Amino acid sequence: MAYGRPAHIRSHRRAGSRRRPRRIAPWISVVIVSALVLSGLVVGYQQLLARACSGQVTARVVAAPSIAQPLDRLATAWLASEPSTRDGTCARVLIESRDSAEVAGLLAAGWNKRSGEAPDVWVPVSSAWVHKAAASEQAAALLPDDRPSIARSPTVIAMPEPMAEALGWPEPRLGDEEVRWATLVEVSGDDRGWARFDHPEWGPFRLGMTDPARSTAALHALTALLDTDDDGEVADDELEGAFRLREAIAPDVYHETTEQLLTKLEEAAAADETAGLRHVSAFPALEYEILVHNGRNPMIPLTAVYPADGAAEADFPYLVLRAEWSTDQARQAAAGFLAFLRGPQAQEELRTAGFRGFDQTTDEGFTSDVGVVGTLAAPARTVPVPASVTRTIEQWTALTRSTNVLLLLDVSGTMAADVPGTGQTR
Repeated sequence: MAYGRPAHIRSHRRAGSRRRPRRIAPWISVVIVSALVLSGLVVGYQQLLARACSGQVTARVVAAPSIAQPLDRLATAWLASEPSTRDGTCARVLIESRDSAEVAGLLAAGWNKRSGEAPDVWVPVSSAWVHKAAASEQAAALLPDDRPSIARSPTVIAMPEPMAEALGWPEPRLGDEEVRWATLVEVSGDDRGWARFDHPEWGPFRLGMTDPARSTAALHALTALLDTDDDGEVADDELEGAFRLREAIAPDVYHETTEQLLTKLEEAAAADETAGLRHVSAFPALEYEILVHNGRNPMIPLTAVYPADGAAEADFPYLVLRAEWSTDQARQAAAGFLAFLRGPQAQEELRTAGFRGFDQTTDEGFTSDVGVVGTLAAPARTVPVPASVTRTIEQWTALTRSTNVLLLLDVSGTMAADVPGTGQTR
């Protein structure tokens, strides 16, 4: 049966001549079709004008060097979507790469023209640098209460792959102890070195370190070591832990940045692997730094050891500054870019670059094959309060600052004169 009336049933309509449809002149058809097409074009153009933006507003985003490059690519992708502010002004963002510790200092001192173009948005590596800046009243007034993350990277203990495996990675142990920041310092002071773990050829257990005044991983590691009760504050008695760490560090593997330390490791490994392994045994790093290093096919791949007592993580907060130089339109553009960055397309781009998502999600690339694990056992610690962050950095700087001593000796003839009542000369 065809859809409708059955084929064998005839219509009750009376048979007879049917009225033939009136034919339309061809030129009339052309006119009608043309009118419809033109009408469609006019409506479409009107809709396009309604959607199109005009003018332009730019939000300046100062981001940590580690994430600035992927943000720059994402800014281009966002611009292709023709974003605009509420009043229809075309929006864009301009990404500038700048060290987080440097920006924290500039905000704390009061941004001036000599510091460069003032930012509308600041994306530091970690909230630790936000707290460092917030210790200053000038910077605290600029920092927003809302500090959403756009990506994350845990603070880990970087170890050469053979060494981590010798300790039982991915669940390494230092003898009977879980790997913690304090046990790492203790084993560094053990005279047995790697002989304790059946590898005497690797020599002493050499703990490397970077400068907490510049290195995020070092700052996180130091605060985790000092803040033993994890209350977010570093008390006077807890500051003493900095002395133990300073004594445990091998002087030739203390550098300002992780990149410098990694360069020296590769130089040491250029002769042979054993020389590289004897250079450094462990040091604080961020997870993405290990992934980037291993992606270069280095002489000595690194493995991320996740300390049982955790540490603050790099949370890459997106801070729309409450600054007088920032306009409402610039803040709207910044908010639009933030929404894009937390969307699926941008999050996938950031995971590909070696970061975890703002919600800690990972992709299939986070595996033991590249020296990391996908699921974290220990939760991230909170960043200590601004005063504690500042005190920690100041204490470490005082411990590691080079001191020059000038000793003056008077060797003139007057020094042979007697000192009354002593029986001795000057």
